[in-house]
Amino acid sequence: MKKNIFSFPLAFCLASGSMIFSASSSYAVRLSVDTIWTGTDTLLGRRFIFKGIDNRSINIIDTQSSSFPNAQIFNNNTSEASLLFTGNPVPPGEPTDFQWEIEDYPDGTFGYDIESTVVLSTPNGVEEVGSGGFTVTSTTSSQSLSPFSAVLLQTVFEGVERNIFYQVPGDTFTISPLPSAGTITGNLSILPISNYISSEEVRQLEFPPTQSFTVSPGETVTIIVEPEPVAVVPEPSTVIGLLSVTSLGTLLKRKRRV
Repeated sequence: MKKNIFSFPLAFCLASGSMIFSASSSYAVRLSVDTIWTGTDTLLGRRFIFKGIDNRSINIIDTQSSSFPNAQIFNNNTSEASLLFTGNPVPPGEPTDFQWEIEDYPDGTFGYDIESTVVLSTPNGVEEVGSGGFTVTSTTSSQSLSPFSAVLLQTVFEGVERNIFYQVPGDTFTISPLPSAGTITGNLSILPISNYISSEEVRQLEFPPTQSFTVSPGETVTIIVEPEPVAVVPEPSTVIGLLSVTSLGTLLKRKRRV
């Protein structure tokens, strides 16, 4: 099995030896999505379907959307929960935003399969159409720098660009498209944080340079925050690029899912 290994610089700010991000009283995974609706029909809503890894429960504890102020949660705190946003119609070319918080697992990990649909006003009436999905997980390595990480995932799928901001426990973040999603092109960047912060604050973070990727169903992209410079002597045939940094490195691995 071949592995393509990437490394790129990662920077964060310290003040008196501590990270300078403000703390939050909430201990739940936070996610926010910013998109421009590029379809030809008016967008009436978005549905997100969550399936817990290994049948773990998904507990949605907070939702927000300026575009769609009405949110309904179905089958909450089960192995398959869903979240439906509706409200104001959004014409083509207009921005949309979504935020939610989901409880992380007691062992400090997080993960789910997420599929999304769009609810459209078409000449044939209201239709709900699938818009892709993927598996995301986060874990804590034995060399973890901080209890949490902020992740910027920028994806392009079927012409729709998305900026997705994750705040997850641990220092390792993994994404893999679901079989129905097709190939996803995007960028990944990860930043260690001492605690979760508000969605507004995470949008203002200065993320390190992103690493571009193209990943198909059955493949996985992983980024790991490393506490020391990465020192790897791989075989030339398996390496596309490798850089080292003075104080901190980020290792992006792309591997085929077993």
